[in-house]
Amino acid sequence: MNKKLIVLSGKKRVGKDTVANLFNDYTQRKYELRAFAEPVKEIVSQAVGTNSYRLDLFKESRLVDVNGISSNLTIRELYRKTADFYKELLGENIFAKLMFRRLAYENYEFPRVIITDMRFKVEYEQMKLLDPVFIRVKCRMGNMDTHPSEIDLDDVPDSDFHFIIDNTCTRTQLKEQIQAIVKKLRI
Repeated sequence: MNKKLIVLSGKKRVGKDTVANLFNDYTQRKYELRAFAEPVKEIVSQAVGTNSYRLDLFKESRLVDVNGISSNLTIRELYRKTADFYKELLGENIFAKLMFRRLAYENYEFPRVIITDMRFKVEYEQMKLLDPVFIRVKCRMGNMDTHPSEIDLDDVPDSDFHFIIDNTCTRTQLKEQIQAIVKKLRI
């Protein structure tokens, strides 16, 4: 198991970024955070003319007059449609390939990485080649979204993940789960 690469998976709004940030807190910021969706967010932010951090704050909101650009779609829907478009043009595994290339390129500068957003089997299969620590983040909040990014990993059993984090608890209990993983991995 390659402890220098941690890959988080889970449905939308289960707390993957929160888990990644807490994990980094408990390891004294040893890890650089990365996401498969970074290229998509960069494309949308360039098109809209505002940074992806700001767009992420309003992911569930419709795009209304941002630098003269409006849409009936939410920011999340824009991200999805953009990703789907590039996958159709360049293949389902384009973002997995980009991540693989980025990890190889940045290995010297950032030898430890947490990928915060694994959502697809093609990403899972590509990352398995690097033998990372796989962590599934779960939260029982009734996500009925049927977009492939929400359901593609549903048939990958929990037993294929090294750790399962149950984020239906208090923040203190969530921190305790993450601390236990850090101790178990000895990082």
